[in-house]
Amino acid sequence: GTFTQDYNTIKFYGSQSPSYDCWDFPEISDCTGIIRGSVLIKDINGDNKPEIIAGNAGLNMKIKASANKPVEIYLEDFDKNEQLDPTIFHTFQGEHIPFASKDMLSKQMPMLKKKFTSYTSFSKVREISQLYDNPPAEIETKYLKELRSMVYLNNTAFQGVPLPIEAQMSSIEDFYLDNQSADLKLYYVGNYKGFVTELGNTPANTGGILSGFNGNAFTKNNTLPLPPFMEARTIGPLNKNKLLVLFNNDTAKTVDLNDK
Repeated sequence: GTFTQDYNTIKFYGSQSPSYDCWDFPEISDCTGIIRGSVLIKDINGDNKPEIIAGNAGLNMKIKASANKPVEIYLEDFDKNEQLDPTIFHTFQGEHIPFASKDMLSKQMPMLKKKFTSYTSFSKVREISQLYDNPPAEIETKYLKELRSMVYLNNTAFQGVPLPIEAQMSSIEDFYLDNQSADLKLYYVGNYKGFVTELGNTPANTGGILSGFNGNAFTKNNTLPLPPFMEARTIGPLNKNKLLVLFNNDTAKTVDLNDK
Protein backbone atom coordinates (compact mmCIF):
# COMPACT_ATOMS: atom_id res chain seq x y z
CA GLY A 1 0.00 0.00 0.00
CA THR A 2 0.96 3.66 0.05
CA PHE A 3 1.01 6.35 2.68
CA THR A 4 1.04 10.08 2.01
CA GLN A 5 1.04 13.14 4.23
CA ASP A 6 1.32 16.87 3.58
CA TYR A 7 4.95 18.06 3.64
CA ASN A 8 6.16 14.47 3.39
CA THR A 9 7.26 12.12 0.66
CA ILE A 10 5.39 9.03 -0.56
CA LYS A 11 5.99 5.94 1.56
CA PHE A 12 5.11 2.32 0.88
CA TYR A 13 4.11 -0.25 3.42
CA GLY A 14 3.49 -3.97 3.54
CA SER A 15 1.98 -6.08 6.28
CA GLN A 16 3.44 -9.33 7.42
CA SER A 17 1.77 -10.35 10.67
CA PRO A 18 2.58 -9.57 13.40
CA SER A 19 4.52 -6.53 12.14
CA TYR A 20 4.22 -3.81 9.50
CA ASP A 21 7.15 -2.80 7.31
CA CYS A 22 7.41 0.73 5.91
CA TRP A 23 9.94 1.92 3.36
CA ASP A 24 10.60 4.75 0.95
CA PHE A 25 12.93 5.37 -1.97
CA PRO A 26 15.94 7.75 -1.94
CA GLU A 27 15.29 8.94 -5.49
CA ILE A 28 11.94 10.49 -4.50
CA SER A 29 13.06 11.74 -1.09
CA ASP A 30 13.25 15.31 -2.46
CA CYS A 31 9.64 15.16 -3.69
CA THR A 32 7.92 16.21 -0.49
CA GLY A 33 4.70 17.99 -1.40
CA ILE A 34 1.08 18.64 -0.48
CA ILE A 35 -0.10 15.21 -1.59
CA ARG A 36 -3.68 14.74 -0.48
CA GLY A 37 -3.95 10.98 -0.96
CA SER A 38 -4.17 11.04 -4.79
CA VAL A 39 -1.61 8.33 -5.57
CA LEU A 40 -2.05 5.67 -8.24
CA ILE A 41 0.30 2.67 -8.57
CA LYS A 42 0.13 1.17 -12.09
CA ASP A 43 2.41 -0.18 -14.79
CA ILE A 44 1.89 2.37 -17.57
CA ASN A 45 4.82 1.64 -19.90
CA GLY A 46 4.36 -2.11 -20.22
CA ASP A 47 7.57 -3.27 -18.53
CA ASN A 48 5.76 -5.10 -15.70
CA LYS A 49 7.12 -2.65 -13.10
CA PRO A 50 4.66 -0.29 -11.39
CA GLU A 51 4.93 3.47 -11.83
CA ILE A 52 3.79 6.04 -9.26
CA ILE A 53 1.31 8.70 -10.37
CA ALA A 54 1.03 11.34 -7.63
CA GLY A 55 -1.36 14.28 -7.44
CA ASN A 56 -0.11 17.42 -5.72
CA ALA A 57 -1.19 21.00 -5.03
CA GLY A 58 -0.09 22.27 -8.45
CA LEU A 59 1.67 25.43 -9.55
CA ASN A 60 -1.24 27.89 -9.31
CA MET A 61 -0.33 28.91 -5.75
CA LYS A 62 1.26 31.90 -4.05
CA ILE A 63 4.15 29.81 -2.75
CA LYS A 64 6.82 28.23 -4.93
CA ALA A 65 8.99 25.29 -3.90
CA SER A 66 11.92 23.32 -5.24
CA ALA A 67 14.61 21.01 -3.90
CA ASN A 68 17.08 23.93 -3.97
CA LYS A 69 14.67 26.46 -2.45
CA PRO A 70 12.20 24.50 -0.31
CA VAL A 71 9.39 25.97 1.71
CA GLU A 72 10.13 25.37 5.40
CA ILE A 73 7.44 24.67 7.98
CA TYR A 74 8.57 25.08 11.60
CA LEU A 75 6.44 23.38 14.26
CA GLU A 76 6.61 24.24 17.95
CA ASP A 77 4.47 25.74 20.71
CA PHE A 78 6.26 29.07 20.45
CA ASP A 79 3.88 31.00 22.71
CA LYS A 80 3.53 28.18 25.29
CA ASN A 81 -0.27 27.88 25.07
CA GLU A 82 -0.16 24.09 24.48
CA GLN A 83 -0.90 24.41 20.76
CA LEU A 84 1.49 24.10 17.84
CA ASP A 85 2.24 27.34 16.01
CA PRO A 86 3.19 26.42 12.40
CA THR A 87 5.46 29.10 10.94
CA ILE A 88 6.29 29.05 7.24
CA PHE A 89 9.37 30.50 5.55
CA HIS A 90 9.75 30.67 1.78
CA THR A 91 11.89 32.32 -0.88
CA PHE A 92 10.36 35.42 -2.47
CA GLN A 93 12.28 37.53 -4.97
CA GLY A 94 15.48 35.90 -3.77
CA GLU A 95 14.86 36.57 -0.07
CA HIS A 96 14.20 33.94 2.60
CA ILE A 97 11.28 35.42 4.57
CA PRO A 98 8.26 34.46 6.70
CA PHE A 99 5.21 33.69 4.59
CA ALA A 100 2.75 35.27 7.02
CA SER A 101 2.67 39.02 7.58
CA LYS A 102 3.66 40.74 10.81
CA ASP A 103 -0.01 41.37 11.60
CA MET A 104 -1.00 37.75 11.00
CA LEU A 105 1.81 36.29 13.11
CA SER A 106 1.26 38.83 15.90
CA LYS A 107 -2.43 37.95 15.98
CA GLN A 108 -1.50 34.29 16.40
CA MET A 109 1.29 35.02 18.90
CA PRO A 110 0.88 38.41 20.66
CA MET A 111 4.39 38.31 22.13
CA LEU A 112 5.71 39.20 18.67
CA LYS A 113 4.09 42.63 18.93
CA LYS A 114 6.60 43.53 21.63
CA LYS A 115 9.53 42.01 19.79
CA PHE A 116 8.78 43.74 16.48
CA THR A 117 7.45 47.22 17.16
CA SER A 118 7.60 48.30 13.51
CA TYR A 119 7.07 46.81 10.08
CA THR A 120 10.63 47.80 9.22
CA SER A 121 12.08 45.64 12.01
CA PHE A 122 9.93 42.67 10.96
CA SER A 123 10.93 43.08 7.32
CA LYS A 124 14.53 42.22 8.26
CA VAL A 125 13.63 38.71 9.50
CA ARG A 126 15.37 36.04 7.42
CA GLU A 127 15.61 33.06 9.79
CA ILE A 128 13.35 31.35 12.33
CA SER A 129 15.89 32.17 15.08
CA GLN A 130 15.17 35.88 14.53
CA LEU A 131 11.49 35.31 15.35
CA TYR A 132 11.68 33.00 18.34
CA ASP A 133 14.15 32.24 21.12
CA ASN A 134 13.53 28.48 21.16
CA PRO A 135 16.64 26.29 20.82
CA PRO A 136 16.77 24.72 17.32
CA ALA A 137 16.59 21.22 18.82
CA GLU A 138 13.07 21.97 20.11
CA ILE A 139 11.71 22.94 16.70
CA GLU A 140 10.43 20.31 14.26
CA THR A 141 11.11 21.26 10.65
CA LYS A 142 9.32 19.97 7.56
CA TYR A 143 10.19 20.81 3.97
CA LEU A 144 8.01 21.34 0.93
CA LYS A 145 10.11 20.71 -2.19
CA GLU A 146 7.68 19.79 -4.97
CA LEU A 147 4.25 21.20 -5.87
CA ARG A 148 3.84 19.61 -9.31
CA SER A 149 1.74 16.51 -9.94
CA MET A 150 4.09 13.86 -11.27
CA VAL A 151 4.60 10.45 -12.84
CA TYR A 152 7.52 8.55 -11.29
CA LEU A 153 8.76 6.09 -13.91
CA ASN A 154 10.17 2.85 -12.53
CA ASN A 155 13.40 2.73 -14.54
CA THR A 156 15.58 0.79 -12.08
CA ALA A 157 15.41 3.96 -9.96
CA PHE A 158 12.28 6.12 -9.98
CA GLN A 159 12.50 9.07 -12.39
CA GLY A 160 10.09 11.97 -11.87
CA VAL A 161 8.32 13.49 -14.89
CA PRO A 162 5.77 16.29 -14.37
CA LEU A 163 2.28 15.99 -15.80
CA PRO A 164 1.41 18.52 -18.56
CA ILE A 165 1.11 22.15 -17.47
CA GLU A 166 -2.69 22.10 -17.84
CA ALA A 167 -2.83 19.50 -15.07
CA GLN A 168 -0.76 21.76 -12.78
CA MET A 169 -3.36 24.56 -12.62
CA SER A 170 -5.09 23.12 -9.55
CA SER A 171 -4.66 20.37 -7.02
CA ILE A 172 -5.31 16.82 -8.21
CA GLU A 173 -7.50 14.91 -5.80
CA ASP A 174 -7.94 11.58 -7.62
CA PHE A 175 -6.98 9.58 -10.74
CA TYR A 176 -8.54 6.86 -12.88
CA LEU A 177 -6.47 5.03 -15.51
CA ASP A 178 -8.32 3.69 -18.57
CA ASN A 179 -6.08 1.13 -20.28
CA GLN A 180 -8.71 -0.53 -22.47
CA SER A 181 -6.91 0.62 -25.62
CA ALA A 182 -3.29 1.08 -26.66
CA ASP A 183 -3.62 4.82 -26.02
CA LEU A 184 -3.73 5.10 -22.24
CA LYS A 185 -6.09 7.70 -20.83
CA LEU A 186 -5.43 9.09 -17.37
CA TYR A 187 -8.50 10.82 -15.97
CA TYR A 188 -7.95 13.25 -13.11
CA VAL A 189 -10.16 15.51 -10.99
CA GLY A 190 -9.29 18.29 -8.61
CA ASN A 191 -9.71 21.80 -7.19
CA TYR A 192 -9.34 22.61 -3.52
CA LYS A 193 -10.66 25.58 -1.55
CA GLY A 194 -9.56 24.55 1.94
CA PHE A 195 -6.14 26.15 2.10
CA VAL A 196 -5.59 29.01 4.53
CA THR A 197 -6.37 32.48 3.17
CA GLU A 198 -2.70 33.34 2.71
CA LEU A 199 -2.18 30.39 0.35
CA GLY A 200 -5.35 31.04 -1.63
CA ASN A 201 -7.71 28.58 -3.30
CA THR A 202 -6.91 26.47 -6.37
CA PRO A 203 -10.20 26.18 -8.32
CA ALA A 204 -8.86 26.55 -11.88
CA ASN A 205 -9.25 22.99 -13.22
CA THR A 206 -12.04 20.61 -12.19
CA GLY A 207 -10.64 17.75 -14.23
CA GLY A 208 -9.11 16.48 -17.45
CA ILE A 209 -7.94 13.51 -19.51
CA LEU A 210 -4.26 12.95 -20.19
CA SER A 211 -3.28 10.85 -23.20
CA GLY A 212 -0.52 10.48 -25.79
CA PHE A 213 1.79 8.62 -23.41
CA ASN A 214 5.10 8.17 -25.26
CA GLY A 215 6.81 5.88 -22.77
CA ASN A 216 8.10 8.82 -20.79
CA ALA A 217 5.32 11.38 -20.37
CA PHE A 218 1.70 12.19 -21.20
CA THR A 219 1.69 14.69 -24.07
CA LYS A 220 -1.98 15.65 -24.46
CA ASN A 221 -4.58 17.13 -22.13
CA ASN A 222 -8.31 17.49 -22.73
CA THR A 223 -10.77 19.08 -20.33
CA LEU A 224 -13.44 16.93 -18.72
CA PRO A 225 -17.03 18.16 -19.23
CA LEU A 226 -17.47 19.16 -15.59
CA PRO A 227 -18.73 22.45 -14.10
CA PRO A 228 -15.92 24.93 -13.37
CA PHE A 229 -14.71 25.82 -9.87
CA MET A 230 -16.31 22.76 -8.21
CA GLU A 231 -14.22 20.70 -5.76
CA ALA A 232 -14.04 17.19 -7.21
CA ARG A 233 -12.87 14.54 -4.75
CA THR A 234 -12.99 11.10 -6.40
CA ILE A 235 -13.44 9.54 -9.84
CA GLY A 236 -14.12 5.87 -10.52
CA PRO A 237 -16.03 3.45 -12.74
CA LEU A 238 -19.84 3.45 -12.55
CA ASN A 239 -20.19 0.86 -15.33
CA LYS A 240 -18.24 -0.13 -18.44
CA ASN A 241 -19.22 3.08 -20.23
CA LYS A 242 -19.30 5.75 -17.51
CA LEU A 243 -17.24 7.19 -14.68
CA LEU A 244 -18.73 8.67 -11.52
CA VAL A 245 -17.30 11.90 -10.12
CA LEU A 246 -18.01 12.87 -6.51
CA PHE A 247 -17.73 16.46 -5.29
CA ASN A 248 -17.35 18.25 -2.00
CA ASN A 249 -20.82 19.57 -1.03
CA ASP A 250 -22.31 19.13 -4.49
CA THR A 251 -24.19 16.68 -6.71
CA ALA A 252 -22.31 13.77 -8.26
CA LYS A 253 -21.76 13.81 -12.04
CA THR A 254 -21.10 11.13 -14.63
CA VAL A 255 -18.55 11.21 -17.45
CA ASP A 256 -18.57 9.05 -20.58
CA LEU A 257 -15.47 6.88 -20.87
CA ASN A 258 -15.30 7.68 -24.58
CA ASP A 259 -14.88 11.42 -23.97
CA LYS A 260 -11.80 12.62 -25.86
